[in-house]
Amino acid sequence: TMNDKQWIVTNRQKTKVPSNVLLLDVPKQIISKYNHETYREGKLFPILSNQKMNSYLKEIADICNIRKNLTFHTARHREFINIK
Repeated sequence: TMNDKQWIVTNRQKTKVPSNVLLLDVPKQIISKYNHETYREGKLFPILSNQKMNSYLKEIADICNIRKNLTFHTARHREFINIK
């Protein structure tokens, strides 16, 4: 806690630059939802494999009538937003 508020304090993975993120009420609720699954591993959220993530993206694409092959890799790029 800093200034009587809760923060996520970490270093960015690629640049090692310190990063502080204030935890507001809604993110706290989301974190507490997954805490029992991830606490022992030192993570805030479960980490999905690329295969599982791609499966979820395919399901979302089907629901949204998107006829492109979506993968986690394509979702990381700006062009992903323009897929129709």
